[in-house]
Amino acid sequence: YLPCGERCSKTLSGLGDIVLGIQDHLQGPPEAKEFDRVQRASMSAGPDLDAMALVSAKVTLDLIEELATKANAGSGTRIELYTWLKHLIALSASEGMFGPMNPFRDPEHEADFWTFAEKSHILVMGGLMPQILARDALQARERNATRYESYIRSGGHEKASGVVKGRCRILKENGATVRDMGRIHIGFDMAMLANYAPTAFWAVYEILSRPGLVQEIREEVRKTITTDGETDWALDISVLKTACPLLLSSIQEAQRVNSVQAGIREILRDTTIHTEDTSVLLKKGSYLQINGILTLRDVQTWGYDAADFDPYRFIKMKRPGADTTVVAAASELPPNAFSVWGVAPHVCPARWYATGGIMVLVAMLVLRFDLDVEGGLQIQGASEVSWRKPKVAKDFSTLPAPGEPVPVLLKARKELAGRWDVQIGTSRTRLQLSVP
Repeated sequence: YLPCGERCSKTLSGLGDIVLGIQDHLQGPPEAKEFDRVQRASMSAGPDLDAMALVSAKVTLDLIEELATKANAGSGTRIELYTWLKHLIALSASEGMFGPMNPFRDPEHEADFWTFAEKSHILVMGGLMPQILARDALQARERNATRYESYIRSGGHEKASGVVKGRCRILKENGATVRDMGRIHIGFDMAMLANYAPTAFWAVYEILSRPGLVQEIREEVRKTITTDGETDWALDISVLKTACPLLLSSIQEAQRVNSVQAGIREILRDTTIHTEDTSVLLKKGSYLQINGILTLRDVQTWGYDAADFDPYRFIKMKRPGADTTVVAAASELPPNAFSVWGVAPHVCPARWYATGGIMVLVAMLVLRFDLDVEGGLQIQGASEVSWRKPKVAKDFSTLPAPGEPVPVLLKARKELAGRWDVQIGTSRTRLQLSVP
């Protein structure tokens, strides 16, 4: 993976050799291992992750409040779901990462990121192809690179999250230029947002399109609400992590059934793979693509209904007699069966940050709103309206974005109206996922 990743980083972000070397934590210099350790430690359960999650959740709350104000009108309010979610994810996730000088507070920075991200698959080709087919994406990338250099020069990273501070400290100590310290965040944004936004979309869509599931999750997340403090209601993120297995199982199931993830590895030396009746020679310098769909929909692992969405699946997968207040641990599944965050040793370190953020988002949506899809995605049944699944886009992410508009009508629920806050009641609370 790393040789392939290094090549992509160079063509995608235009990084110099020092920074490229520091990203190779398996075969690189000692500082590369420290760079990887800092990233993983600051994004695992602990004070750094708590701080990031709380900042991010407060931004989510602010955007939910804006929506609730509009939805309080008699006829409610309408949004295009993916457009709204992309903005919410970009702003909330980046605020937790980059702190009070977050470049994503500038709408042009966010717009340039999405322009760049949508054609990133062309940029990684290198050569003349990006100049011919993705000139607008190249220009957007350079504008964002300039903003990140300004962010570094202004000391924005010194007021940022533990992961951004730690990465920048190691880069600076090892001779990275301000240019490279800025440009590394171009690829960082891709890692942080390009998959996060569609992951959030499919979780929201799969849950909201099932009224019975919405009601079950609504009842489950009620236990996260406290009434102490200066506001009418507060959502406790630490309780959300430990007391809402159906919500988490539903999110993971949305990832499982919608992922088109593929593992890509560069062949470092001639390697022959033997099966029962044949042998295959993998030549040095070629690439091996591992189809993740086969494992994510495997009937032997997931059951006869492996292709279907079952919100309880990751609770059912637990061993008999095990605690069902949490989802199945990675050790309760076959190796690499749930590979949506990558395959060891290259598992995304931001998996807890992103999943926790989606849990907060879904909890707030089901508690605060009644939602209905409109337009061509609405299927009128005999007794109720159901949601048609949207077509998918062809893009460069492990979960595809929707390929058509998803218009949604929201009406504010009166039951929990009032002033809201988010808090972390118990620090260092770990969110158990079904990945290592």
